[in-house]
Amino acid sequence: GGTADLWTLDLNTQKWTLVHLSGISTGPAQATFSAFTTMTFSGIVALVTHGGVLGGYSSDTFKTSNDLATTGSALVTAKTSMYYSTQTEGTQSEKEFWLDVRLTFFDETTDEDEGIPARAMHTIRSGKFKAGLDSIILYGGLDTQGNALSSMFYIKVSDATSAYSMGIGLTGITKAQASATGVKAALLRMIDTGFTCGDLTSYMTDYTSLARGSTCPPDDWGWLSCAAGSKKNFHNMRFLDSTDAGFSDIGSGRIVVAFFATLDDYEGCILPLFKDPTLFETAASMLANDTVLASAQFDTAGVDYTYGSAAELYVDLSTSPQTPWVKEDYLNQYGEDFGAVEAHIDSYVYDTTITDDNGCRTDCARGLCQGISGTSSSGSHETNSAGESVYCYSDSNPCTSSTYECAMPGKRFGHSATSLLLGGTSEIMILFGGETTDFGAEVAQLSSEVFTVHFSLTTATFSKLVVVDEDGNACGDSSDCSSELCPCARTDAAISVMGNVGSDNGRLLVFGGLSFGDSTASPVAAYLSRSTTLTVQPLNDLWYLDLTDLDEACSRDGTCNPLKWHLVIVPGNKPGARWGAGMVLDSSDNLYITGGATWDATTKFSEASDLYVFQLRDPFYQRCSATGAALTAAVAGVPAVFYLQCKDAFEEPANGARFQIDISGPVDMSPSVITTGDGEYRCTYTPERASSAYTVTIRVGRGGSTYQDLIAGYDSDPTDSEHQYLGYYVNIQGASNQNPYSLTVKPGDTDPAISTANGGAITLSTAGVVSSFVITAKDFAQNRRPGGDIIDAQMVLWNTVKNEASDSHGTPSTGKVQDNSDGSYTVSYSITAAGFYRLTVSFSGSTGVGTPVILDVQTGVPILEYSYAFGQIDSIVAGAASTAWVQTRDTYRNFIRSDGYENIEFELCIDVRGGNCPHGQVCDSVCAGGTIDNGVGITISYGDGPNGKTDSVTGQPYYGLYQIIFFPFNDGAFEPSIKHNSTYLECVFVSSSDPGFEIVDPCVEQLLIDRASNARRSLMDRSKVNRRRIQTTVSAQAGNGRRNNATTESLALQQTTIASAFTPPDNDLAIMWLGLAPILCCVLGVAIDLICGIGSFINSWRARKRMEGLEVQMDERRSVEGDGSIPGGVGSDTQMLKQGTTEAPRDVFGQLQNQGLMTSSDVERCRDLATNGDPRILGALDSHERSVMRTAVLFKKLVGGRNGNGNCGEVPRPCNERRPKDPGSARQSRKECDEDSSMIALSVVPLKSPVALSIIGQCIAAEPRLRSGVVQEISGRKKWEWEWEWEWKSRGQQRN
Repeated sequence: GGTADLWTLDLNTQKWTLVHLSGISTGPAQATFSAFTTMTFSGIVALVTHGGVLGGYSSDTFKTSNDLATTGSALVTAKTSMYYSTQTEGTQSEKEFWLDVRLTFFDETTDEDEGIPARAMHTIRSGKFKAGLDSIILYGGLDTQGNALSSMFYIKVSDATSAYSMGIGLTGITKAQASATGVKAALLRMIDTGFTCGDLTSYMTDYTSLARGSTCPPDDWGWLSCAAGSKKNFHNMRFLDSTDAGFSDIGSGRIVVAFFATLDDYEGCILPLFKDPTLFETAASMLANDTVLASAQFDTAGVDYTYGSAAELYVDLSTSPQTPWVKEDYLNQYGEDFGAVEAHIDSYVYDTTITDDNGCRTDCARGLCQGISGTSSSGSHETNSAGESVYCYSDSNPCTSSTYECAMPGKRFGHSATSLLLGGTSEIMILFGGETTDFGAEVAQLSSEVFTVHFSLTTATFSKLVVVDEDGNACGDSSDCSSELCPCARTDAAISVMGNVGSDNGRLLVFGGLSFGDSTASPVAAYLSRSTTLTVQPLNDLWYLDLTDLDEACSRDGTCNPLKWHLVIVPGNKPGARWGAGMVLDSSDNLYITGGATWDATTKFSEASDLYVFQLRDPFYQRCSATGAALTAAVAGVPAVFYLQCKDAFEEPANGARFQIDISGPVDMSPSVITTGDGEYRCTYTPERASSAYTVTIRVGRGGSTYQDLIAGYDSDPTDSEHQYLGYYVNIQGASNQNPYSLTVKPGDTDPAISTANGGAITLSTAGVVSSFVITAKDFAQNRRPGGDIIDAQMVLWNTVKNEASDSHGTPSTGKVQDNSDGSYTVSYSITAAGFYRLTVSFSGSTGVGTPVILDVQTGVPILEYSYAFGQIDSIVAGAASTAWVQTRDTYRNFIRSDGYENIEFELCIDVRGGNCPHGQVCDSVCAGGTIDNGVGITISYGDGPNGKTDSVTGQPYYGLYQIIFFPFNDGAFEPSIKHNSTYLECVFVSSSDPGFEIVDPCVEQLLIDRASNARRSLMDRSKVNRRRIQTTVSAQAGNGRRNNATTESLALQQTTIASAFTPPDNDLAIMWLGLAPILCCVLGVAIDLICGIGSFINSWRARKRMEGLEVQMDERRSVEGDGSIPGGVGSDTQMLKQGTTEAPRDVFGQLQNQGLMTSSDVERCRDLATNGDPRILGALDSHERSVMRTAVLFKKLVGGRNGNGNCGEVPRPCNERRPKDPGSARQSRKECDEDSSMIALSVVPLKSPVALSIIGQCIAAEPRLRSGVVQEISGRKKWEWEWEWEWKSRGQQRN
């Protein structure tokens, strides 16, 4: 069934809004297959709908002439309606939006004004087709009998006027009389056309059944005709009386002749004709017998008929009632609030019956004789012998040459129409497709032809465009819709023109439509009949015809360039196949598709109500390509750039693309995209993690996987950053889609700070041992480098105490670096000199891997042959301590860096027997089996050197050094021996300091030579000299930088004689002092106690004197200031107690209890003790009372001081705030400050009560606020210092 709902769609929010429902009286017909367009009316853009099939389709929708004669009505309508509004939507009634339109034209064949005949499946299109005036072109369709039409009408929108509902009151005639056929016709003739005497005579001749009246009146009676151009807009006459709704008050004998007319019609036709009522009565008597019109008169009751007034001779039913019997109900039924009930628009049909231009009297339609497509004449037009274009005017007047055909579209329905501003100058109309046979034809013919209509002031010229596929091959009316070369023949397609701006013709878009199924029967008839046996083929393909080469030479003269069809591949979710869909383009070239009908084998026929939008200017994935090395290769940490270029579906640069670029891999990335103009884009990303497992995927579309596609354009060299787009990869032989791309991210440059070193040998090693650690080179993102770095490892002997190189001129040790070709490097080194080293690893000169670090090169195991001793070996005195040292070393002469784990033994041997323990070998026997002197005190410690615990030169500890302190009690000849791990040392030096390597090492080397030659010295053979290699010191020099070396000479020392230098001490004096010490201590203690007591007494006495003086001052002040009573004053409680009362302590104790400081039991006990005269309680009460009194006195001083207003919360303003601005008065300012010092001190007397201090602080802190207070006692006097939050101190001191 048909519908007339009106909806609006907000393109910003994509929200539908229902404007009105179907079926309103002033709305459009509820019809299907009506034509729809827009036009400009009274400066307002309006929607226009015309014709269509009323109601639901049935088998008798398209009736034959006989059916029409029987029923008197058709199911195909000619109703035209217009929708417009100047108000905000929703603020007025539905009637304010719709207006009926009366399209009339003068039919010269009948010499009558008629409306455009009813039709359906036709097209109407608005534009400025002639002389820049607004107009509508109506073409083709089906008439009421289903015949295809070829007529074309020109509707002059620029001449549109508004019509109103009007009425004329008559008396002396009934509604039945006025409705009689003859009377109504006579009255309509008289009102509508006017007449002259001759017209009246001929009119009466035609109606012989009517009685003749008097003879023709004289010409000077003023008989007039309606003004030219007015009479065709007077219509819809009807007679109303008291039986009609709203007119019950008219009464009998009265009627209203109502009709629709414009104001111009009334003033130019009705008013001149009936300006005198007698004229109407005379005319009426001439037109009819006396019993009908002859007796009719104007109803003048209550109406002012003065000529020229607004209410002359008519009642405008859209305004306030002009007579008592015009009811408002009539306004609601026939009128509108703004008066107009119709729009009257003149139109005319283009004449196609002429045979040449000479026969064209006003407006004619003609076609060009153009070359048939596919022949040699294609693209040209036929000319006569004079070189003039040959035209055809109808099917009965074809072109004369067989290679040319007439460009007249002929009869058709279901075609589509749009308009085009050709070259920016003249507006033409375009027709596409349609069905060219009558409705229901068993063998229907569909078309995919494209026609243009060029308009002049007198003619409309049709031209058929030459269309080809992308390869230049001619397109025909093919029924094969599977081809992707040209659109197949179809009906009810949706078309529009995009990009028609300025001189650019743009493109013709064609979407969907209906084509043949498995038969050639009319697909539209199959749809309307809801056939279950016939199949149809709905389409959803989108095509565009490039109109760039279309010009006036083609549309006006027929010389046409081939225009190419292009199939638009619609990405994403495109609309389903349909026909009869609505399609519109917005200003941004967004294509909207909605509604239509469809068919499938399961559900057969159905209608759609969905809405789709296609952004035509969006980049088209098949025409987007990428280039740039960063698509396949990148370096971590380095910004990588690649480029995109995109064209839209029309191969124009596409700006504003929405890309979805994903780089997936160990770390996902999303490159940033910026447009560089002209459809090109720059993409940037900075990878961090190196890997060859990345994939770059590039999509383009509107967002989301459903609406985006992989770009599929092919670039001949996607690594050179130059766009070399070759097209859609599918169309390139041997090509495949380069997208997604495989991306390898290589590590970036080595970052020394990020690179790492692993292995214990970085910080710890052993002298002489080959140690190694591994360096892993990484970039800033911790990616492992492939190798090839220049790495250097240096170790500098370092003084950790002084934090400097031990030898600033020394040569650093270097490590050997081996490149493992996998980003790792093995650094090996061997250092023989033990100690602390500063290890630095550098990459091409840049320090890294967390270095420098301190490398601790430990010593190896002690080598006994390299150990030696030195000390006071030759000058040992009995009764005195002597010192010797044992230095332990490893095989590289490094001092053993241990914690003193070596076994060091010292022996003072009386004699050495046997020789079974040669030097240099382990000997478990004491003195090699000889006799040892046990009268020796021996202490062995580790790390104690000649200068203490630390070497004074190096600042380092004494590594591997053992100190032997021995105290012999006996004198005589002895042989000192030193063992290291039970092995006697053979290199022993007489020196108070380390002899140094220059002296020690020759001894060691000789020892090793002797052992190599088996020249062993026997420990027991006393005849051999120097078997112990004991040497004496001649002089001491600074040597190896660690200890003092000694320049020595050989000393033939077999035994050491211990001198008898030990004398027993005299202890008598010590014993005397030990006896006197206790007595002296007692005397001293008594003296100190006596002095302290005297001092305490003196201080107490001074305090009492001060208190007594203070009491006197307070008594005097009380006597001066008043009655002197101070609550809780000094002695008040004490006096009460003396008088035998407990009232005062009871008050004090009660106050303390109320403050939560004492419990009730405490109060009772204190009261008992006070009553009994306990001195402690009485003293405490007295102290409390004195504190309260002093606080009160202080308050009195504060409020009675310089402020003078008695306000405790106010204090004197600091003197520096009162300083004069005049610099010359600085001295006076300082004087005031000095005077203020007493005020700053606040005259605070010594108070012992912290409660009083708190009270004072709180009082003073009111304004200004006290921050802190300090009490110092100096020379028995208390000094109070306060800190305030303002400038307080003077004389340039710090301000607080």
